[in-house]
Amino acid sequence: LFSLLDGPAWKRGLFIIHTHSYWGTTVITASVCHALLIAWEPPNYQCSWVDSTLDPLPVRFAEILCISVFVADIAMKMLYFGGWQDYVSKEWQRNYGTIIALFILDFCLYHAGVCPLRFSRPMRLTVLAARHRDVRRLIAFLPTMCHKLLTTFALPMLGVLAFS
Repeated sequence: LFSLLDGPAWKRGLFIIHTHSYWGTTVITASVCHALLIAWEPPNYQCSWVDSTLDPLPVRFAEILCISVFVADIAMKMLYFGGWQDYVSKEWQRNYGTIIALFILDFCLYHAGVCPLRFSRPMRLTVLAARHRDVRRLIAFLPTMCHKLLTTFALPMLGVLAFS
């Protein structure tokens, strides 16, 4: 924060844009749109490079737009945060960058005809978790919660089952 206050005005501008609610809404909308594109993409067992009609051009453009929003999100934070080293020092930001890199790799390999399998499809909504702190905290808390619930209710349920 101190480097942001003492740094150049363009870093403060990027920070204001990146932390604005409109930008957050844009990233959420791109994530949901990217996930919904699966409905218009051909199934994995069919290849677009075998039959080009299976892969509509508007779907390609929409996917490029969504991935571009994710890349811009990372680039803005990386620029005002202090560069690559500072950005990847946080685990969730490394995960977010890896997920977006997989989206790009999947898109390129699929449309180049190298890999007919869209391997990044199951990860499309993970952008929501990687981007928002509250969702990350919930995900980090779930294993602890499940373990405590299991240990709390397992013994009484075992007793009920034993005497029924």
